[in-house]
Amino acid sequence: MIDFSQLDKLIHEKGRLSILTLLASRIEPWAFQDLKSQLDMSDGNLITHLRTLEKVDFIGGEKLTGDGRPKRSTHSLPPVAKPSLPTSASSKKSSTSANKSPREKKPKISLAPNALCDAK
Repeated sequence: MIDFSQLDKLIHEKGRLSILTLLASRIEPWAFQDLKSQLDMSDGNLITHLRTLEKVDFIGGEKLTGDGRPKRSTHSLPPVAKPSLPTSASSKKSSTSANKSPREKKPKISLAPNALCDAK
């Protein structure tokens, strides 16, 4: 049974988890308006979640201006994302997977954008 009290509420909140999932789906940064339309969130709701994730360095954002264009922003995952589970949960997982044969081990999944391209 999953101990939900061990989940990091910072990223396991539905809106923020949806943002991270979408950002992990491709290498290129996402424009704010594209995120907004894909996630069906209001401007205020989306920017609040993005700022929360940027504050703890789970995502990066960049504001683009110039050449007569209106200001726009893009968002992406950093090259290496932080782990989301506490150490105790990670160590329990490691000890249970040590008892499995090599065929039964599942591949580790990274939130790094380039890892999605290498997965087969």
